[in-house]
Amino acid sequence: MDVDLMIERGQRALAEAPEGHPDRLQYLEVLFALFGDRCSNKRHDLTLDNAIRYGEQLAAMMPDEYPNANTLLQSLSNFFMYRYQLARNMQDIDAAIIYRQRLSDVLPVNNPGYMSDLYGLGQMFQARFRRTENMDDLSLAIVHLTNASDPEIGNPNHLKALATCLSERFRRRTEITDLDRAIEYQIKIIEMSPEHDSSRSIWFRELAWHLHWRFQRLGDRIDMDKSLLYFEQALQTSTEQDVQYPVLLHDVGVAYRSMFFQSRDLSHLQTARAYRTRALVAAPANHPHRPFLLNGLASVLSDLFEQTNDALLLEDALRYGYEAIDIATQLSINQSSLVPIFGNLGKARLQQSRQYGDSEILDEAIQFCQKAVDLTPISGLEYLPSLMNLGSAYSQRYFQKGASDDLDISIHHLQTVLEAMLDNHYLRSECLLSLSVAITRRFYLMGCPNDLAQSIVYSEEGLKITHENHSMRPNHLSNLGISLCSRFGRDNTVDDMKRGIAYCKEAVALTVGTGPNHAIHLTALGFAYQEVFERTYEVEDATSAVQYLEQASQNVGNDPVRQTEYLKNLGSAWISRYQRTGAANDLEDAIRYGEEAVRTGSTTASLELRLLNILSVAFSFRFSRLGQGSDLAKAIKYDQQALSLTRDKSPFRMVYLNNLARSLGERYKVSQRMADLEAAIRLSEQVSAQVLEDHLFFAQFLETLARLLFTKFLRTGQIQDIERSISCIRKSLGSVEALSEGHPSRSDYLDDLGNAFAAKYRLLRQNVDIESSIQYGLQAVALTPEGTLEWAFRLHNLASHMEDRFDSTNSMDDLAQSINLHQKAVDLAPKNHPSRLALLSYLGGALEKGSDRLKMEDAFLRSTEAFIEGLSCNHGSPVGRLLCGIHAVFSLGKVEKWDKAVVALEKTLDIIPDLISGTISKADMQRLVQTFFGFGYHAASVLLKANRTSLQAFQALESCRGLIASLVMDSRQDLSALKSSYPGLCTRYTQCLDEISSMNTSVSALNPGSLETSDRVIFLFESLDKMREEIRAQPGFERFLLPPTEKELLELAQHGPIVSLSVSNVSAEAFLLTTAGVDVLPLPEVNIDTILGFLRLFQSQGNRTRREATVVSDNENDQTDVGTNTSDSSVPTMNAALQYIWKGVVKPILQRLQLLQDGSSQPSSLPRLWWIGGGVLSLIPLHAAGYHEPGSIENTVSHVISSYAPTLKALRFLRKKDKVKIVGQKHEVLVVSMPTTPGRFHPLNVGKEVDAIKTFVKPWADVTVLERPNKAEVIKALGQCTIAHFACHGTADPVEPTKSNLLLGRDKLERMAIEDFDTIVFETASIIYLSACSTAELKVRNLADESIHLASSFQLAGFQHVIGTLWGAKDRAAVEVAKKFYEVLHEATEGSEMAVAEALHNAVCSLRSADNNWENVSLWGPFIHLGT
Repeated sequence: MDVDLMIERGQRALAEAPEGHPDRLQYLEVLFALFGDRCSNKRHDLTLDNAIRYGEQLAAMMPDEYPNANTLLQSLSNFFMYRYQLARNMQDIDAAIIYRQRLSDVLPVNNPGYMSDLYGLGQMFQARFRRTENMDDLSLAIVHLTNASDPEIGNPNHLKALATCLSERFRRRTEITDLDRAIEYQIKIIEMSPEHDSSRSIWFRELAWHLHWRFQRLGDRIDMDKSLLYFEQALQTSTEQDVQYPVLLHDVGVAYRSMFFQSRDLSHLQTARAYRTRALVAAPANHPHRPFLLNGLASVLSDLFEQTNDALLLEDALRYGYEAIDIATQLSINQSSLVPIFGNLGKARLQQSRQYGDSEILDEAIQFCQKAVDLTPISGLEYLPSLMNLGSAYSQRYFQKGASDDLDISIHHLQTVLEAMLDNHYLRSECLLSLSVAITRRFYLMGCPNDLAQSIVYSEEGLKITHENHSMRPNHLSNLGISLCSRFGRDNTVDDMKRGIAYCKEAVALTVGTGPNHAIHLTALGFAYQEVFERTYEVEDATSAVQYLEQASQNVGNDPVRQTEYLKNLGSAWISRYQRTGAANDLEDAIRYGEEAVRTGSTTASLELRLLNILSVAFSFRFSRLGQGSDLAKAIKYDQQALSLTRDKSPFRMVYLNNLARSLGERYKVSQRMADLEAAIRLSEQVSAQVLEDHLFFAQFLETLARLLFTKFLRTGQIQDIERSISCIRKSLGSVEALSEGHPSRSDYLDDLGNAFAAKYRLLRQNVDIESSIQYGLQAVALTPEGTLEWAFRLHNLASHMEDRFDSTNSMDDLAQSINLHQKAVDLAPKNHPSRLALLSYLGGALEKGSDRLKMEDAFLRSTEAFIEGLSCNHGSPVGRLLCGIHAVFSLGKVEKWDKAVVALEKTLDIIPDLISGTISKADMQRLVQTFFGFGYHAASVLLKANRTSLQAFQALESCRGLIASLVMDSRQDLSALKSSYPGLCTRYTQCLDEISSMNTSVSALNPGSLETSDRVIFLFESLDKMREEIRAQPGFERFLLPPTEKELLELAQHGPIVSLSVSNVSAEAFLLTTAGVDVLPLPEVNIDTILGFLRLFQSQGNRTRREATVVSDNENDQTDVGTNTSDSSVPTMNAALQYIWKGVVKPILQRLQLLQDGSSQPSSLPRLWWIGGGVLSLIPLHAAGYHEPGSIENTVSHVISSYAPTLKALRFLRKKDKVKIVGQKHEVLVVSMPTTPGRFHPLNVGKEVDAIKTFVKPWADVTVLERPNKAEVIKALGQCTIAHFACHGTADPVEPTKSNLLLGRDKLERMAIEDFDTIVFETASIIYLSACSTAELKVRNLADESIHLASSFQLAGFQHVIGTLWGAKDRAAVEVAKKFYEVLHEATEGSEMAVAEALHNAVCSLRSADNNWENVSLWGPFIHLGT
């Protein structure tokens, strides 16, 4: 009967039979059998589905004793498996396993089909495992296949399946028992198969691979040899036509490559390359394994490159690797199968990044290595090698880029690998080396001793398990050798040093003739000697380091990055040697190698940082040696570049911050810019706040901060600075003493400690401090190698301490020892060393004391010679040379050697312009000019004593005063003509000036960025000098900003004589400048000590009725006018002082100038006279000198109208300004009125003053009154007026004159200070009347020559005439003088140059004669005129 008809009838019968009908079982049996037979012939989906449907129904209703149960369950399980193979539906394989398990449950063990059933079930679990990677399925497969296999009888198919499952489980869990069993069964399979069986080749190959894996795990050389044997047998039993033939060729290469890693015999690697090349040639382009064959050849080429450094091999390796990826992508190969390709590509790109230093290549290498790790199960055979490659890649990226995060990741990965490895794993030696290197790098980064100890442990284990002929043995030897020498540097264990050097030398010996590889180990030996030198400080060790590193650089081969690195290493070694020898050639070699390394252009981020660090250190040393500012500038530039390349959280950043702090500290010593010192301290504090006590550079970092704080203490005298400095030094000293009593840095810290205690002694005068300083100084000298430059400095410091003790105890022994030590220090210092200047200066000072106190015969001569030599030290700091010059001039003057004094004087005067520049702040400039206050007057006296001309003496005097204001004048004069003739050049020049001015007030020490601003100022000043030369090359501008000629000086006297006073310890004289020339009038009656005694009489003391910015007294009845007459007859009165000045100074001058009047002249017709400077005499009211009882003309006001100017240059500056007519044009008058001031300041009677101004100026001016304005409103209005009047409180700062100010404000107090006008020029300004206290007063005596007060500042800002006050003006007097001034000014003759000075003179005389105020000089005397 037709099968289809039978199926049709069976289905109809089944449909008609109700549920539970006894015939349904029979119908289902028939249908299952019919569809089952059809499935066996043709597995049609529909047929298979029907067979499974009827079979499941039959299985569900069959009774327990169903006779055909075994057949049904087996067939149904097979049908589900067939459908799974067609549709890959997981439900089918699950059902197949369930029915096969039911079968095994009911089938007796002795049943002939039992073993086959277990075998089938095992295969099903294996199939499901391959789909799900569920290891439970694989384990069940192994259990069932094991039970299905009889080792004695041996069914080859069963053994093959079992071996395959065991192999799969080993590759995931790497359990050696699985591998052993797989190998056992594979051997049986080969033994059972006929010799001519075509499958033998496959099983030879399988066995070879399993032996290869066991060799990798256990390192048994027998397994490796057998693996090669079976790979070769697999190849021999195959034919070239076999599709597997290329793969078998490749496999033989695997064995030879493994043999190379075991023996490091390069011939094995060459053989591997030959087999893998043959494999690739034998494989057609469409061969399914071609990607893996390409990868296999690429890996061997990469290995060969590692051994030979042949760049062509690496290029081929990368080309084959990328081709493998491309073909695998086209073939849609499973990603997990690409792990070896990704791993090898990562390794090759890592090699390429080392060769070229390309960070992008390195990043790509890490991506490939990471991908290999991600695609490998943690239990997989390739996981540990992949993770180790990734760890090594991160370590290399740290080495190139310096990111500490990469180093931490590297160490984590490598430690993970090591912990998972068996002791005999074939990669354990390599892993130990990589991990040791990474941890050593972290030690050098973080300085943690535990890292160094752990690195040595790993290195020693790695060396122990690496046999003597292994190619990695030299790497282990060098790595361990350097680490041991590093530990010797910390704890001084001599055995570590001996072993370390011996290991490194053994590595060098083992690699002779290997080119670049030999260079690596020569470098390691050089590093080892450097580590030893850091402890021993022996020249021989430093020399050995240099020699081996030079040999390494000669063997580096064609590797540009390594060439750069080896040059960098040489530079570092030469620096170390220089630190010991002090030889100039050593330092020059360091710089030469460092700059050559930069020129190669082949570097990495990390290498570039190390190069910048070396160059910074080298140029810093050369600056210290030669004193050339360009070297220091380069050092700072390299420090800043290094910082810009370093991330904020990088531990390297501390090193570069510390370097920059030290460089800025050095620059401060030259520039005296406080901004440099503050920035240096700020940077150093950042470092000390971050560094841990066990850091490698902990002591060095704290030493930097200690020295900077010490320097600041010398500047400010603040006790907290020296206390902090001492604390930092003690910590540094404790840190190195914990390492070793013989630590080479110990003497440095002891010396620093001695200096700090000496400085503290000079502040507090406590004997315990000076004794401590000498104790530490003696220890420092004893620990320093005798005869070195460092020893000279130690002797110098100890000599200074003993000199300090002499000042306290008057012990002649101390002074004699001090002089002897100072002399030894000078004798040791090279002639061209910048520090020789300081040594000479201190020697000269000590000899001066020896001359005065010990009456040493040659002490005075030796002292003078020391100062003269110091003056001539062109490599020394300008400030030091200046001070030596001043001492020399004074010393030669004492013995009246005037001609020699003039020679020293001229050299000294030439230094002053180099000291004062716009690159330093006003505070720094003030400090500098204070150091040589009074020298100009002494210089003038010396020149006159040496019979030089009056003009020469006068010019010398002028060159030493008004220096700060001179900078402003230089920046503002001569520009009008330049703008008219050369507008483009003028614009460039003024833009440069504007930027300098703005920067000069904004340079901050808060962050490193501000240092760039400071450097920008220096650059701008260099540009300014070049532009001045360019301007002077233009016709008519040859004298642009140059000092006036003699003719120009004399022209300044055309409106009246100019008098400049000079008072020194040598003599007193007046320089009289008229149109006829410069005359000198000796003033023999003047005594400088007497003048100094008068000064306090004219200082502003203030009370509540004055316009001085003092707070209101709590006692409202307090009207005391401090500073006037006292009841003590021994204290001179103001009038007595003025009478002394009249007789000794003013009257002789007026007589010589023929300006004494007969008393009949009206005040308005008196001649003009300008008073210029005068040192301490400039603080005394020369215009008020004389006798002031009614009718007396023995006083200044009766004979001349006085005006003041700080210097001739200032007067010339004002006269060259375009003049604004006093009368004859409409004026804009600004009145600033402060009747009340925020805070506890007394109200002022300014209403009458304002009303008077309005009344008298109304006919010729528009008046704007700002009552209680803020500072911004005032500055804006000043730019729009021609005349300004301030009626307010004012104050002269007793410490920082630039902070002297006028008090403004409506709701809150605002101070308009001198420093607010640094960048402002008022083009329309003519007159400013400062009706406030102390606007022309300077309370800092040793800045008298600078005339830093409000009045002079307004002059520099553009006002040609300034009315100011020398001391606190009383409110009533201020109102009366102001009213009269504007009344007289209104009546002035049109165009008169005298108008302003005449008006003030008349107003003062009016107040003087009113109400019998003749002798009340404190009332009318403070008002003065400054200007043209």
